[in-house]
Amino acid sequence: MNLELTEEQSLIRASAAAIARQIGPLACPPEREAESWRALAEGGWLGMALPEDVGGMAMDAVATMLFCRALGAERVLSPFRMAALVAGRLIQSTGTGGTQTELLRQLVSGDRRFAVALHEHGVRFTPHAPLSHVRIDDDAGLVLNGAKCFVPVGAGSDAVLLPARIDGDELAILLVDRNATGVTAEPFVATDGSSAMHINFADAVLSANAMLARGAVAECALADALDCGSAALCAAMVGVMDRMIRQTREYLATRKQFGAPIAGFQAIQHRIVDMTLEYELAVSAAMNAAAAMDADQEDRSRRISLARIQCSHAGQWIGRQAVQLFGGMGMTQEVEIGWLLKRLLCLDVELGDADYHYGRCR
Repeated sequence: MNLELTEEQSLIRASAAAIARQIGPLACPPEREAESWRALAEGGWLGMALPEDVGGMAMDAVATMLFCRALGAERVLSPFRMAALVAGRLIQSTGTGGTQTELLRQLVSGDRRFAVALHEHGVRFTPHAPLSHVRIDDDAGLVLNGAKCFVPVGAGSDAVLLPARIDGDELAILLVDRNATGVTAEPFVATDGSSAMHINFADAVLSANAMLARGAVAECALADALDCGSAALCAAMVGVMDRMIRQTREYLATRKQFGAPIAGFQAIQHRIVDMTLEYELAVSAAMNAAAAMDADQEDRSRRISLARIQCSHAGQWIGRQAVQLFGGMGMTQEVEIGWLLKRLLCLDVELGDADYHYGRCR
């Protein structure tokens, strides 16, 4: 497998880094976050992985990986992965009807913002077996009950994509208006400072076209979107790891003991080398995950889960090593390294932790 970037991919990486720096690091006020989202829409980034007939740029998975890696390295807390990549892939995979085409165009233009709700209270990450359920009522139409938790959202998200069981058995992909009757949200700030919410559905009455897919189509669409999101997540984690190692090297070059920078001590050098090796393994895994998006579903899911396992292991190990090398300073709010570890831990469970992906590989 060739891990060298082409000239075009190098240009994409440079453009991605520039827009990531423009968006700015960490959390920002809702008005600024909405402005950043408009910048992503105007630059075509929201539709980078979508076909040209809906306004997208039809870029490949490697380009998507490079963009997500840049967002991770620049500490951007945008819901781009879930609200653009996963949402777009989920809508695209449910069919090619007029409703899907219009939804994709709204996503690409930024006119409509989607949240993707997969986690549920009280159970491990099992998106294909949700507890939320929808029934078909002769009078009201579709009625949804259940709850979703830890839903990454951005300012102005007005619709939620989610899996639910219909009539207690068949899987369905639903599009729910945030303002629908029976829908309530509890916003909160996650450990890394990103915005999220818990969403409850109590006899929520849905519109007639709220069901995008059901049965085998819904199963395949959800699997496709999860693979897309997990591959992008590997890239984001790699970006954070890259920043961690750079920050650690800079700190070790300035911290002195016995009158010399500790970066010159052999034991410290060995630890930096070990961190770099783990990072390079994670980079290779992320590239393999991106390449796997062109494979058949079974092979793709296994390769992407293996990459997620590698990135999970590398991220936690590199993060803990970096915090320890910073010493007591690594635990303070004034130093970035502790926040980067928290960011990695949050990313690690966004679409299933390592145990979930181990299960997919058996």
